[in-house]
Amino acid sequence: MTTEESGAGRRRGPVVAAFACALVTLAVDQASKQWALDALGDGRTVRVLGRFLTFTLHFNPGAAFSFGTGATWVFTAVSCAVVLALPFVIARSRSAPWAIALGVVWGGAAGNFADRLVREPGVGRGHVVDFIGYSDWFVGNVADIALVGGILALLAISFFDGGDGSGERGGDARSAGGGETRNGSQSDGDLGRIPAGGTGAQAGEDGGDG
Repeated sequence: MTTEESGAGRRRGPVVAAFACALVTLAVDQASKQWALDALGDGRTVRVLGRFLTFTLHFNPGAAFSFGTGATWVFTAVSCAVVLALPFVIARSRSAPWAIALGVVWGGAAGNFADRLVREPGVGRGHVVDFIGYSDWFVGNVADIALVGGILALLAISFFDGGDGSGERGGDARSAGGGETRNGSQSDGDLGRIPAGGTGAQAGEDGGDG
């Protein structure tokens, strides 16, 4: 395997991992929503942690965690833009953590966007299936958790990586530092090979004068 092929494989790795995470997130979200429709469709409420965490079926026309219920078309358009744009962003990623976080966000956005396309009352106006109740605050789903968790992960990666998660800044700095060290070492070595009395030519001239 050539160096170019090895480098291409390393660049593809984060992208493949990102799309795998996106597909897993989407599959888990849709499967959990179908479970909620089947198990909670009769209006029952399942208490997981008392009143602090419950499973109860809701149909949300708004954004994540039931916010903005009066702007369905706006959120449909935003979701569509995110779902279409993120694959191009992921394809440019060189950092595995950054790409995976983007993949999770993409999977969450795609999960809720799919609901808006196929569920009642119609295409683009579909209500998202929510079923995870957080006390009396709001009701969400797996896609919402993926969206919020992925965005928080991106913020953390950006903070600790000092850039966009590509790792290129650190790599460039290390390369520059390494070059300076090598040049410095080479100069020191050259200086070490110069005789104390001067260069060879100078030594010969001194001998002739003597």
